[in-house]
Amino acid sequence: MSEHSVAQTLEQALQIVQVGEDDFQSVSLVDTGGYPLYGGQILALALRAAAMTIEPDRRPHSLHGYFLRAGRLDAPVTLHVDRDRDGRSFSARRVVALQDDKVIFSMVTSFTRGTGDFVLDAAPRLGRTYTEPPDKHRMLLLDLCEFTPRRQQGDRFFFPDHAEILPVGPLSDDWLTHTCAIAYMSDIGTGFGQLADPGIASTESSVSHSIWFHAPARADDGMTLEMWPSSAASGLGLYSGSVRDAAGNLVLAIAQEQLIRSRRPTPDAAA
Repeated sequence: MSEHSVAQTLEQALQIVQVGEDDFQSVSLVDTGGYPLYGGQILALALRAAAMTIEPDRRPHSLHGYFLRAGRLDAPVTLHVDRDRDGRSFSARRVVALQDDKVIFSMVTSFTRGTGDFVLDAAPRLGRTYTEPPDKHRMLLLDLCEFTPRRQQGDRFFFPDHAEILPVGPLSDDWLTHTCAIAYMSDIGTGFGQLADPGIASTESSVSHSIWFHAPARADDGMTLEMWPSSAASGLGLYSGSVRDAAGNLVLAIAQEQLIRSRRPTPDAAA
């Protein structure tokens, strides 16, 4: 893949082109420094592809995606959409993302006509307080103020589970770009990032990612992502999280499964 196909801004990373009635292709991919493609980008591109087959008055209310293979920077991502149903109130879509004709990501998503305001927002707000200013860090075309900063302690790496996030570069004003940008942001960090349980190793690859969309927002106003662990069993860890806007309104609720391994005790520890 030529250099001009590497995204320099989040706006570029969210673009796709239509190559068939229900087929789309990535324009540029995010350089992960030799690691597999960032799952948040593939999820956001799949959401954009699905939305481009929907009536303009409908917005996504949920999606559920599965990361099946590692993506690569040296080949474009093709997105195929299946139009499962268009009803009076809901539209359902399935999307697969492929490289070299192999599925790397699959997703189901649903759209509806949003009509009501919040009647309940009981999503946890952990109320963390800090004495030190947040660490500022740039990664994957996002600027993060990490309230729980990344660090290394022995052989364990700790990753942020609470951060304010801004996109690198300006974003277009259309609702779809901002919705996809916030979905992109939701895959940063991990709810296990600050867990110091000696029996649980650092988390590994993402397995599945779910989002519930609750309110529109501008991604460039500064989103706050907060995550917390829920369970770890059978080699899988589940965490939950929320994305809120600058006013504290709940924008997204998320849940993600990750591969997570139990730590085997060392001979000294077992003695």
